[in-house]
Amino acid sequence: MTSDFSIYLCTWNVCSEDPVESLVDLLNLNSPERPDLYGVGLQEVHAGPHTAVADVFVEDKWTKQITVILCSKEYARIKTIRLQGLILLVFAKRHHLPYLRNIESEYARTGLGGLWGNKGGISIRLDAFGVNICIVNCHLAAHTNAVEERIADYNSIIETHSFRDEETANILDHDYVFWMGDLNFRLTDTTRDEILKKVTQNDFEALWDHDQLKKAMTQELILVDFEEGCLNFPPTYNFDKGTDDYDTSAKQRKPAWCDRILWMVHEDAFENQHVQLSVRQLSYKSHPEYKLSDHKPVTGQFVVQVLKSPSLPPVSFKHISRWVTGEDFRCRYTVQGGLKTSSWDWIGVYKADFKHVKDYVTYQWAEKGAEDRGDKGCIITFNSSGPPGWYYLCYVAGEKNAVHGMSEPFQVVDDDSSLSESSLSESDSSQSDYSDVPYEPFVI
Repeated sequence: MTSDFSIYLCTWNVCSEDPVESLVDLLNLNSPERPDLYGVGLQEVHAGPHTAVADVFVEDKWTKQITVILCSKEYARIKTIRLQGLILLVFAKRHHLPYLRNIESEYARTGLGGLWGNKGGISIRLDAFGVNICIVNCHLAAHTNAVEERIADYNSIIETHSFRDEETANILDHDYVFWMGDLNFRLTDTTRDEILKKVTQNDFEALWDHDQLKKAMTQELILVDFEEGCLNFPPTYNFDKGTDDYDTSAKQRKPAWCDRILWMVHEDAFENQHVQLSVRQLSYKSHPEYKLSDHKPVTGQFVVQVLKSPSLPPVSFKHISRWVTGEDFRCRYTVQGGLKTSSWDWIGVYKADFKHVKDYVTYQWAEKGAEDRGDKGCIITFNSSGPPGWYYLCYVAGEKNAVHGMSEPFQVVDDDSSLSESSLSESDSSQSDYSDVPYEPFVI
């Protein structure tokens, strides 16, 4: 049995500009059905010497703004990687966190023969509900006549990225691969005037045969076995900044679809279980209303098949009623499902809108060997809390920062005479206690 899992991808060369105030349309936030996973790939983010290779310890303006927006909408950031001006951010719905494993990132420099990171590729891979997914963001060599260099950049990224999981050590080993970025392929064997004419007529199909990437893929020189949706939107490059006008400078560059999103799926990865994997693309479009860059952003919505997981996460928390500030707080948790605990595991207290696994209010070390305690479980005591509000507890494996269990949301309150100090509630949960906090059961 399989289940739908939705993914929303965005690629944008932002040309060293700061983020715009509203990203609602770009991230499709007005949709009544939001995706399970977001992947945002940016190119030419303003870079300095400290951003040669960086992660969450050095947050740029784009990362900060996108993180604030999505984390206010029930998402948590599960990984980010930066290589100079290249950034890749991946977010998941918070209630999916206990089902995501082996989250890794990789990078490859291709600029100046691999000596500089102004061009290259970065990737994030993860296991989700029994399948593995790899998302790649790249910026390949520029200029019309650099097709061979772009193909060489692609091959370098494929050969360089290496992950710890032996079964998915390479990008192309994954069940699902999504490849996006400023691939920089251009339109050739036609004139600028002819391109502009076809764009004005919305006759985009007439330009497909002139697209360098489509030609190279047909010859199996790049992205073999990848698929792409129809380019039914205007070329996304090169615009005069702040306008919808294609390049009016002396260079008079030809418009081109530089910004792309493609995918590959190993449909028969689970044929021994009589399961067929698939990708269904719901949309593929540009967003012309964003004018800060000489590129227009491109987004794609997808639905993939994952394996239904009937089991609960390995760590379960007993129902938590309320936590009174100024009082000790105890909770009980159990460890099952074959999880081997470690002395580096910990339990964190998180605000309901926490941004990532390190965004905790406080934490306590978990008990090593808790898996041997059976249904009795373990009790952990916290001596301090955050201010009144809604919170979660998360059990985190210290070595990999993977979330192995997550409580239902609970309240921290200033005073509650009905609760005694060090209370430990084992009553049945009541959904009405959490009516103000988005919460979904841990199933898909």
